[in-house]
Amino acid sequence: MKKFLFLCMAALMVLTMLAGCTSPDDTSSGSNNPAATNSGDTSPTTVEDPVLTPIDMNGYVFTVAAEGTVLWDQEPGNSDHGDAVMDRVHKIEEDYNCDIQFTAVNPNDLASQIETKAMAGEKSYDLINMNLSILGKILPKKFLEPLNNVEGMHLGASYWFEQVTDIGTFGGKTFFVSPTFNMISSGGNAMFYNIDMLEELKLPSPWEYVKKGEWTWDKFIEMGELAFKDTNANNKTDTDDRVGAAVNDPFGDFAYYAYFASLHKIIEENADGSVSLIMDSERSVTMYNKLNDMLNVRNFISYRPENNTNDQQAVGYQFQRDGNALFHMNVMAMGKAMGREAEFRFGMVPLPSLEKGEKNYCPITHNTSVYGLPIKNPDLNKAGVIFNALASIGQNEVDVQIAEYVDNEWFGDEESMEMFKNAADYMLLDKASVFFENRDFVMGTRAVMNGIKESQDFTSNYETARGAAEIQLNDAWAKIIS
Repeated sequence: MKKFLFLCMAALMVLTMLAGCTSPDDTSSGSNNPAATNSGDTSPTTVEDPVLTPIDMNGYVFTVAAEGTVLWDQEPGNSDHGDAVMDRVHKIEEDYNCDIQFTAVNPNDLASQIETKAMAGEKSYDLINMNLSILGKILPKKFLEPLNNVEGMHLGASYWFEQVTDIGTFGGKTFFVSPTFNMISSGGNAMFYNIDMLEELKLPSPWEYVKKGEWTWDKFIEMGELAFKDTNANNKTDTDDRVGAAVNDPFGDFAYYAYFASLHKIIEENADGSVSLIMDSERSVTMYNKLNDMLNVRNFISYRPENNTNDQQAVGYQFQRDGNALFHMNVMAMGKAMGREAEFRFGMVPLPSLEKGEKNYCPITHNTSVYGLPIKNPDLNKAGVIFNALASIGQNEVDVQIAEYVDNEWFGDEESMEMFKNAADYMLLDKASVFFENRDFVMGTRAVMNGIKESQDFTSNYETARGAAEIQLNDAWAKIIS
């Protein structure tokens, strides 16, 4: 009975965290391959990059819908990377005789805009650039064109991020992709660490444990507890203390990404075409207990569970700026903001693993920026050619972004910089993140959020919550592949 209770608690934890955040290999088999895909998918085969020949588009207006135009419409002179982005846009406009225009679109309005235009037989946009979960929301509505047969789209080329292509592929059809130049901006979740504090405490760099295959959550807890100091002697963990870790949204994003980095996979495709949530293995139980121990029992992590998420995030950012925490989890790209604000040296490392000898990963968030082509575009092939060309020549922007970090010395050690340069080697994704915005999928799990905080008995909720979530997951999945 006790074991069953632990299984139930583990299951509901993951379901709940899907409601508040995101995410490949089958941990039940012991595989640690981050590029593994669900068994039924047919992803494009990598081939030698094609030589692209510019085509005269006769002034074609190529419209891009984006939640924000920062990745597309940069002010000249703001940064080398911004200038490289605009150089890319201007070069394609010149080489292909087209006009690339950007429109900021509220993600909540995107589906209705596409539907209204589609009903009228008109084009909405040539290209959509939104976060992963937003495109996942419109995917079951059949509002995205399969990219496989679009003229000019070379999906096997090296300038597409392969893992995103994998999770954007359902039933052999690829609906969204991401160019490689985009992945540093989006990035995965890493564990930032305070180098000055490590030296003060005479602790080794986490990279020493990564190299030995010993960077585990147990080691994270050990180092975090050594760092904790109740500076104001009030027997509480607060912003006046030196803490082991500053955590934003502890029972949401932190718990989810910690769980995913350790379990490696959330969704499994079954032989009968249905899909299941993977959360009831012995490893799941072990990781749930470890999270419960870190967040509900020990006191080295700073957060404010009695307040809302915004207050929790404020706590994390305060420690991040002031340097009062040894560890802080955030996306890799946060290194730029921290480099500009922090008055202490810092580095970053992948998230800890569950057991020794396992690879360490940086799970990619549901906010990762991805791209798709909307339906009912009479000039779909023109859109494909231009989009592919933009992705192809954007590869040099990765080097520009890296050079910006190197020149500004934002990372305080070589290992962190090398990890940033080779970010793709640490990325981890899962199709669970595609369904983050599926309201029906997540609503059945909202009620147990407080249970995670308080370690309540989940036995009575387990089958109902998991069953309801899997029904909605399978419904959305079936609509996509039908």
